[in-house]
Amino acid sequence: MNRERAAWLLSLLLITIAAFRSPSAAQRDNDYLFVRTLVDINRHVVGNYVEPVQEEKLEQAAINGGFHLRRAGDAQDDDVRLRDQLPGR
Repeated sequence: MNRERAAWLLSLLLITIAAFRSPSAAQRDNDYLFVRTLVDINRHVVGNYVEPVQEEKLEQAAINGGFHLRRAGDAQDDDVRLRDQLPGR
């Protein structure tokens, strides 16, 4: 009986360790919420944009934009470039 009890305790200990090492449910929920937000935005753009949207290009642009690391001054440079491209400038 002693060996059986030790085996159960060891099993319980291993299961507890495995449970704490796996990603938490809260983290997984946050990840799914983030992905759901991206999907909702994609559907909104595809469904409501004035001109037809090429979804493959939209997805690739979202991926490229998400991985593009920017310095603080880059956003200001983009604003200047955009203003220069506007009609009447």
